[in-house]
Amino acid sequence: MCIKKACRGTSVESTVKAYSHSQDGRGAFLALRDHHAGDSKYRAILKTRTNLLTSIKWNARQHSLERHVSNHRQAHEDLQDCSTHIIVSIAGEPQCVEWLLDSINSQDPTLQATIGLIRSDVNNMRNDFEKAASALIEVDPYVTPSKHQ
Repeated sequence: MCIKKACRGTSVESTVKAYSHSQDGRGAFLALRDHHAGDSKYRAILKTRTNLLTSIKWNARQHSLERHVSNHRQAHEDLQDCSTHIIVSIAGEPQCVEWLLDSINSQDPTLQATIGLIRSDVNNMRNDFEKAASALIEVDPYVTPSKHQ
């Protein structure tokens, strides 16, 4: 009854409805877990986040580079979370940096110079996502110069 009450009016209400007539709380809980927190849910997260990391390009037109970097950071954290539930190969820092650099589609000269420094591994940026991210955000062409200060 508590599960039914908690799910009333939510998107998961239909999942527990079949168990409410028999008052099978355990069955309702297991159905909720399987449909909304089971392997299939984590595989869907894995698919969408991997797509973001490998396919989504940033072009300095829709939003700031800081937001794009944040999306990459969150995607990597989501993949790490998935790895606690399903078998997932987690990319290391160098691969995360490479995905980030490959996702940038801008011909801004300052940004391209910073990408060159990262690829040259200046200050170990090629192996450290946060260092690379900071360097890129510093020269974001989407942000006006007064916003950098």
